[in-house]
Amino acid sequence: MAKKNIKITQLVTVSDMLVLLAVVAGLLIVFIVDQTAIKLIGGAISVLAFVTISMLYYQRLNDLVESRPKNHPTNAPEYKTTVKDDSSAKRQVIEDFETSFKDQPELKTNYREELSLKSDEGFRIISKSNSDTLKFAKPTEKEKEKVKVNKAKFKTALEVQQQRKLEEEKLKLEEEKKQQDSTKLEEEVIESINTVDNTENNITSTNDKHIDNQDDNSDNTMPLDQPDELESKEDIGNNYEDEENEEDKPQVEIPINLLLDDVPGFGDEPKKEFEYFLGRIVVAIKNILPSNSVAFYLANAERKELVLETIISDTEESIKKDDKFTVSNDIVSQIYLAAKPEILSEINPNAELDLIPYYTKSVNITSFLGVPVFYDNSVVGVLCIDSKHSDVFDNYAVSILGHFTKLLSGVVYSYAQKYDLLQVARTMDAVNLFQTMLMEEKANIEDIYTILANVVKHIFDINCSGVIGFDESENNWVVKSSLCEEEAQPLLGEVIDINNSIVSNCIMTAGTTVVSPVTEDVTRINSNESNLTGGVFVSVPLCTKYSTYGALYFESKNVINISQFDLNILEVIASHAAHTIEKLHVISMLNTNSLLDPNTGILNPPAFYTRLEEEVKRHKDFEIPVVMCLFQLDKYAAFSPEEHSDRRERIIFHVLNIFRKKIKDYDIIARADENVYSIVMIGMSLEDAQLWAQKIRQEVASTMIELDGQQFSVTVSMGLAALDKPDSLETFLANCRRVLDKSIQKTNTVNVFG
Repeated sequence: MAKKNIKITQLVTVSDMLVLLAVVAGLLIVFIVDQTAIKLIGGAISVLAFVTISMLYYQRLNDLVESRPKNHPTNAPEYKTTVKDDSSAKRQVIEDFETSFKDQPELKTNYREELSLKSDEGFRIISKSNSDTLKFAKPTEKEKEKVKVNKAKFKTALEVQQQRKLEEEKLKLEEEKKQQDSTKLEEEVIESINTVDNTENNITSTNDKHIDNQDDNSDNTMPLDQPDELESKEDIGNNYEDEENEEDKPQVEIPINLLLDDVPGFGDEPKKEFEYFLGRIVVAIKNILPSNSVAFYLANAERKELVLETIISDTEESIKKDDKFTVSNDIVSQIYLAAKPEILSEINPNAELDLIPYYTKSVNITSFLGVPVFYDNSVVGVLCIDSKHSDVFDNYAVSILGHFTKLLSGVVYSYAQKYDLLQVARTMDAVNLFQTMLMEEKANIEDIYTILANVVKHIFDINCSGVIGFDESENNWVVKSSLCEEEAQPLLGEVIDINNSIVSNCIMTAGTTVVSPVTEDVTRINSNESNLTGGVFVSVPLCTKYSTYGALYFESKNVINISQFDLNILEVIASHAAHTIEKLHVISMLNTNSLLDPNTGILNPPAFYTRLEEEVKRHKDFEIPVVMCLFQLDKYAAFSPEEHSDRRERIIFHVLNIFRKKIKDYDIIARADENVYSIVMIGMSLEDAQLWAQKIRQEVASTMIELDGQQFSVTVSMGLAALDKPDSLETFLANCRRVLDKSIQKTNTVNVFG
């Protein structure tokens, strides 16, 4: 057995010197003084002082050396154990813990308390025996029947009795208030006194009303069965005697609000909820079993690591902060690998730090107990408890921790389910956001880069996130989006290291890359990146079946657990982003290469400018007159593109039909840009074109359009310009745009250049 180190300062105090001086003085009197009577007095003083100091040291030695007493139930479980003795400690391995624990009933301990709970007062501990075991008094069936009979007939008497008890409790609390200092407990007692006063007033008022009613209706309310009434009164006398006997027992007043603790709201934070309930469980274990520390390690099966999730200890200064280690030869790792509980006793002080991994220095631990926590038929954690007392853990303690492991298993299950659901919900939000972007007219790839970086930073607890994309102006891969904390280098717009970086390898191979921990010789993006030694870096490609469009990356200065589920979430988000980028590329190609607009049937801008350039060249060769009319719908709130895009499309289609009826087959009608349309008239003079434009403007303004059961009118602003022989295509367009801008300022106007 390991020896207990006892310091002399723990055994001897300054006050002991007086007793020792009395022993020495008595001995001096015996040997120096000649008178027999005085010698007897000195001998008596010496003997009494010696007995006193012996009793003091005996008690102190008991407190220092004696192990904490165990208070076990008589039906403690019996497990099949294997004992292993080595130089580090005596080890007991529980072989049949899992199978035995499944069939074990709930523990019946003698830690019972009889509580009298009142809604406004709190509870009272009625009695306590000398053995520190609280007595549990259960009423008999006869007493229950008496209470039921008397409650209806003698309500007033019971209220008087309750009033007397309240008055006595009030006097008692007032005496304690005068004697004790102003403490937190005393403030709670004062609140209880105020509540008692209110209750007393209510009871007195009720009694007065009830007595008045009895006086007024004594003839009508008198029960006919007099013997039953007398017998019930005798029962009341017995009840009074029982109450007086109960009042003689020792009572301890504890306000109930000291026991109340509001559970905080966790919202979408399953990690905080997990840590909260985990902390409550280890506190409960520490209060039940004799211990110095109680800890829970969560296992990462993929990386073979154990992470210290929570710990409570009497020696907080000796605990490792944020402890995380790879499974090795310590006792926690051995319990995790073997999936069997172990009890350690007689721990060698030289092996303490090697066996128990969460201490930074020796604290004289002599006993240890560890129990694995199972979830889905695998070990997900280890619950540990240790003590400075020798041989304090046995099968009873294993059984208690076994019940708590079942509770921990449920907490871990709840945390895992909520975390996965939260990640899936955030992923679906990102996917829906990408789908919504495709439906917008102004959607572009740059917006996808920004949204992608925001989504990843929102899902994971990281320092920086970003997206790599191809820049045609740089003809290289650059950082298109970056969201980083202040101390991180964002690198927005910088070219990546295409030869040696992690992101370039991710793009070239179209494979996910995880680097944990990051070393100094690793280049993540380029040479300008900030230091991330010891952190985590993850890169996921933005690829589809046909092409790769970049990479998504994020990094964290702290080592975080990236599970396969987390990587699947990232790959799903990256895949949807890549498909969205691909669709936008396809839409852009269609808009650029197609000749006709699919909604209106007129030429697209690229086709229009190609055709217009041909007419400019033809005019220079044959001097055929060419007049261009640019027009735009005037702005109205009733069909604004932001709120009523469907109405606007129908109005544009209506106006274009009017223009089509007024032009020749070889004239050009096209969309010049998003909101401006163009009519190019071949062989028409500028004067005739002006008259033509005025007629169309008037016809458009006078025509009513019926939309959604309502009639609307619309106007257009127009600008005309004739092509001169020396004019280039750019000059021709600029002249016509200049007069169109003047018309838009006035609305419903035709302006001519020249």
